[in-house]
Amino acid sequence: MWPPPSLSITRRSLDPLTPRRPSPPLGLGPGPCVQRHRLLPDQRLLLYSDGLTEARDAHGTLFPLDSHARAALMAPTLDQALDVLLALHHQHPRHAAAAADDLTLVLAQLASAARAAQPSATSSLGGA
Repeated sequence: MWPPPSLSITRRSLDPLTPRRPSPPLGLGPGPCVQRHRLLPDQRLLLYSDGLTEARDAHGTLFPLDSHARAALMAPTLDQALDVLLALHHQHPRHAAAAADDLTLVLAQLASAARAAQPSATSSLGGA
C-alpha cells in the first residue's frame, strides 16, 4: 500500500496533495520520488503515517480528517496544533489492532508565518 497523501491545510480546507508519481514508503523502495509543492503563508503541510488515518473504533470507523482535525491543525502554533490533533486521535476509541500501530506526524509552515503566530515576549509581559 502506498503512503497516505500529504495534506495542505488552510482555515477552509484539508486538501490532499496527490503525487504525480506515487512511490513506496521511505525505506521500502529503491528511492523516493521527489515531489514539490508551493506552500503559501496561510498554509500548513501535514505529513503523516497510516497510524493517523487507519485508527479504527470498535465499529470499524476510521479516524476522520474532518473539520475538527482542520480546526486542530489551525491552532496558533505548530506545537499547539499537533497537541490538539493528538488529543483528538487519542479520543477516537481504537480497535486493539489499530492501537498498536505507530504514528508519525510532521507539521510544517513557512518560517515567517510561524514566527508571526508566536506570542512575543513583550506582549506577554504587558508591553514592557
